[in-house]
Amino acid sequence: MSSLKTRIEKMEGRIRPSHVLVAIARPGETSEQALERTAPAWKRPAESFHTRVVLNFHGNRCAI
Repeated sequence: MSSLKTRIEKMEGRIRPSHVLVAIARPGETSEQALERTAPAWKRPAESFHTRVVLNFHGNRCAI
């Protein structure tokens, strides 16, 4: 977990919030579906974000 924290801290200075779309997948939802569901909240298509991250917290582990 420490290495993940270090990587995130390094990226914080380089990534602008307008470039990153983060979505949390619902049970049974694909990554693409989660991104398409989340993007309208920003009034932009998912493809316009440089970095797209989908978190899946279902089951006994977290998948990124």
